[in-house]
Amino acid sequence: MAPLERLTLSRPYSESELLSDHIAIQMAANSLMDNTCTEDDFNRLATAFNTTALVACEGNAHLHRITQPVLQALISVKKRYEKWGKWDLTQHEKEQLQNGVDITHELMRHSTPLQVDRAARRLAAIRKTAQ
Repeated sequence: MAPLERLTLSRPYSESELLSDHIAIQMAANSLMDNTCTEDDFNRLATAFNTTALVACEGNAHLHRITQPVLQALISVKKRYEKWGKWDLTQHEKEQLQNGVDITHELMRHSTPLQVDRAARRLAAIRKTAQ
């Protein structure tokens, strides 16, 4: 990565970047919670939450632990969708989903685009080897 690009990505996220990402993730979560979710909405959440979990792995064992119930809830929702064809969430899953939105927003507030980019690349590599 070129030094200038690395410097640019090493800065904190701007408020507008944080707000834009937060709105997109919250809207996807809302659609999942009210059963109007598309697979694109679900994939947006899965990518955001998995990327968050990978960033958390690098920095803090506590953050890593609190992301696990969020990922478990997503897995449970996905399995049910694959079996029954609907996004019918339990109250616990809805709570975990909102926790995931909040954790993602807070983690991004305290991360740099470079950290998130590295995690997203790792996630892409993990998905590629899983296929």
